[in-house]
Amino acid sequence: MKQKNRQQIALVSCFASLYAIFGLWPLFPVVGTAGKNITVAAIMAPLIGVILGPYIGVLTVLIGGIVGLSMAQIGPFGPLSFLTGVAAAFCSGMLYERRRAICAVVYLILLLIFAFYPVVGPAWLYPYFMWLQIIGFIVLVSPLQSKAVDRMRGNPKSFRGLTFGAATTFFVATLFSHLVGSIMFE
Repeated sequence: MKQKNRQQIALVSCFASLYAIFGLWPLFPVVGTAGKNITVAAIMAPLIGVILGPYIGVLTVLIGGIVGLSMAQIGPFGPLSFLTGVAAAFCSGMLYERRRAICAVVYLILLLIFAFYPVVGPAWLYPYFMWLQIIGFIVLVSPLQSKAVDRMRGNPKSFRGLTFGAATTFFVATLFSHLVGSIMFE
């Protein structure tokens, strides 16, 4: 087996284990679903996407989510609760690899599905509910997101640049996963 393959297997194993363990720690409750919580794993998913890339990151979160299901109670979306983490890892990984166009197209499709979901979509009932997702899309397609990734990939000694880049990228990736979760909730 090649050295790179062994390293990838080791990284997937370590990060999947961390993701599964962080899935046990609640951060705050999910509004509308009694007794269910958003966990620390929600913070890990975009980070895993940036570190491992979109494809290996998705695989890692998928494995960690499945392992986490066997260790903890089922999340707010049943056995598919880990899909929001998969979406965040995919989005942040794609953004970090400078594939913003793919992310923007998928984000827009998800936003339209969420907005115009039959009968219960926010566009029909509460259009003002979508303001944050729209801001996320604007940030995604604006030059701000490109600058954020450039700062993350650029000078690692610049704490400000790294913080700005990570915060912007993780903001968009989290809203991307929020759209997936909202569609599942609808």
